[in-house]
Amino acid sequence: MHQPSRQWWAAAALAAAALGAGPARAAAQAADAGVIEGRVTDASSRRPVPGVQVLVVNTTAGAVTGPEGTFRILSVTPGDRRLRTRLIGYAPSEQAVTVTAGQTATANLEIRASAIELNAVVVTGTGSAIVEERKLGNTVGIIRPPANAPVQSFSEVLQGREPGVVGLPSSGLAGEGARIRIRGNASLSQSNEPIIYVDGVRMDNGGGFGQGFVGTGGGGRPSRLDDIDPTTIDRVEILKGAAAATLYGTEASNGVIQIFTKRGATGAPRWQFSAERAASNYLEERIEDQYGFARRQGQADSLSVLYGRTIAPFEVFSEPFAKRLFETGESTTLSGQVNGGTPIVDYFLSGRYINEDGPFGGSYFSQGRPDANRTNDLNRKYQGTLSVGLAPSSRLKLNARALYADSHNEVPENNNSIYAPYTLALFSQPQRANCRASSAGPADASLGVASPRRCLGAGNPTGSSTFASIYESLQRSITQDARHFNGVFTTDYVPLAALRFNAQVGLDFTTQRSVAFLPFGNNLDRVTAQANNGDRDVSNRQHQEVTLNGNGTWTADITSRLQSTFLFGG
Repeated sequence: MHQPSRQWWAAAALAAAALGAGPARAAAQAADAGVIEGRVTDASSRRPVPGVQVLVVNTTAGAVTGPEGTFRILSVTPGDRRLRTRLIGYAPSEQAVTVTAGQTATANLEIRASAIELNAVVVTGTGSAIVEERKLGNTVGIIRPPANAPVQSFSEVLQGREPGVVGLPSSGLAGEGARIRIRGNASLSQSNEPIIYVDGVRMDNGGGFGQGFVGTGGGGRPSRLDDIDPTTIDRVEILKGAAAATLYGTEASNGVIQIFTKRGATGAPRWQFSAERAASNYLEERIEDQYGFARRQGQADSLSVLYGRTIAPFEVFSEPFAKRLFETGESTTLSGQVNGGTPIVDYFLSGRYINEDGPFGGSYFSQGRPDANRTNDLNRKYQGTLSVGLAPSSRLKLNARALYADSHNEVPENNNSIYAPYTLALFSQPQRANCRASSAGPADASLGVASPRRCLGAGNPTGSSTFASIYESLQRSITQDARHFNGVFTTDYVPLAALRFNAQVGLDFTTQRSVAFLPFGNNLDRVTAQANNGDRDVSNRQHQEVTLNGNGTWTADITSRLQSTFLFGG
């Protein structure tokens, strides 16, 4: 009767022994095994490569390199082993290593880019031959557009992301780009703009509203660089210092900016859509009111009627004329991308639409007036990018890429112009305000005032200068329509592991039309004398850049620590 109980206790004892033996056996096996650790670097740039799979051949042991390119593999059976690396875009690499029980073996591996990889970790920065960053000194900066950031233009991609690179803002109006400076200005009389390349093709980096009398006072200017859709940029490389002038001549003394766009990748189609709605305001606390005071009792009485409040002689009062020019701006951005492909054909397609109505408005000054406000702060763009790659063999890769942008821009007269609405608002003197042009005569008790701060018709309710009233300055319109195409065809051929040929044919073409228009009878307040019969200035600009590149690279290992690279081309 007690035998079943003895059997139960015997089974429990055997189970406990087995459980106790498990950790002991694992500890014994760990003591009999070894560890492999090391770093994986790029054979050309000597930089660590993250995300590399490092496997022990004929085993299940392995690891993935971290951000610094380091890895650590545990529980490796002692003996002579071989490590193998795997990473898309790089050729597989193997290395022998001897593992000793209870010891840590070190193995540092180098991997080389495969014949058809996209050069994602190799710095070109020359616009022609492929040159690694380490061979150009510490003069190449790399910028990658921040993910999920509200970046609206290429100017914003560069701003504040690389030492020595500064984007000088224009007027801050919608659609006006920044002027890029690398390590300051290099000349007082010549252009200080850097040379721009997109996928190896020289790009028009001009801007402004053309020649002649179309302009905004010397400061505001659209930039053709903003024709690039920032969501299609993979990275930007900036070549600074003497290296730029050495490779490109004196024209590149201001630096070189190389823009690389995204390409397709092997795999199923990957779609990405984005919709953004935004609002914008100027910081009105930075804008001072306009101040003045009445010198006589009669003047104080007239100003009291105009402003609808009591104003005493020699009592300082203010009006926010400049602030009333601004409103709440709004913008809408829609974009979509798709990329994918096979080992033979890959593709990338992107489209983007942006419509921005900036915070400059001026509608306050046109309320109740029969003539519409013709001045707008508007930026509208349609952008498209297409890239198609073909790899008929492991030694040959072909790629064609096209970029197109259609832009429409409207801005008010601004900056240093004496006819700019904002300039006239800043220089307004409240004590000079009057509506005499609308008054019926000395006996008119209303003094031509319809309501506080508004005249029955013509008048100068802000006391602006003799150049024009604010309302008259809002009758001028400055518009620009531009179309921009940039395309390139690239051939990359690698007949030998040490020999590489690259050829490019590219075209950049821009056509833009800028118009400044002032209507007939624009002296609506009887203040301005500027072209009262109307004026229209037109500037047409066309710019074309053709790029032909052919180059090659021969690399030879002289010793295990010494490598020679010969570059040729033109």
